[in-house]
Amino acid sequence: MSLIVTIRVNEGIVMAGDSRATFNVQKVENNQTIRGVGVHYTDSSNKVFLSPNGAGISYCGEAACEGKPLSGYLEKFLLSEVQEDTLVSDVGPLLLTYFRRFQPIPKVAFHVAGVLKENDTYVGKVWRVFPAEDRIENIINDKPGACWNGEVDVLARLLQPVSVKGGGKDLPMATHPVPWDLFTLQDAVDFAEYAIATTIDAMRFQLRPKTVGGPVDILALKAGESLWVKKKTLEAR
Repeated sequence: MSLIVTIRVNEGIVMAGDSRATFNVQKVENNQTIRGVGVHYTDSSNKVFLSPNGAGISYCGEAACEGKPLSGYLEKFLLSEVQEDTLVSDVGPLLLTYFRRFQPIPKVAFHVAGVLKENDTYVGKVWRVFPAEDRIENIINDKPGACWNGEVDVLARLLQPVSVKGGGKDLPMATHPVPWDLFTLQDAVDFAEYAIATTIDAMRFQLRPKTVGGPVDILALKAGESLWVKKKTLEAR
């Protein structure tokens, strides 16, 4: 499943994702379906991509499409469908059309982000694209904030209100908001890495498939500039 995080602040946008892809195997023996969960995994999958037009794309969900890693199809999409002059706002619809060609349509969630110039002002924009649902969601872009998809339960427990049992009733615990409005771009980078690293660490001790792991790739988008903060590379061990 993985975890992707996108944070929009006044200085720009930060996108991050882990590198683990978990593959399941299903076979039939004696008319009985046998399904192996997490029978193969890799920690070298790319989940965050930089488009030729400076937009960022990340994804989570099904790791394979037509029996092959989905990351390869996304690389082909960027080579064939997106040029330097493609509008950032067109990337989401192009992505939706491209992945709805497959049968079955992969159950994935994409984040698409970029910094656009509007009325002499640069504005960060974020969309979520769901090919299997034939849906594009425009994240509210009038103020700083964050969105995430994938294995979000660890992060949700850390940031959302929770309560504990006491005296026969639910007692709310203190909830401290995250001041997105005050975040610098570096703060956004730090939060993105914290969100994914904390999820990886929590899963290590939980009785559950370890679906988030490996290196964390982080992409920063600014007005007129897109740069990798962290990016794994090919290497011989």
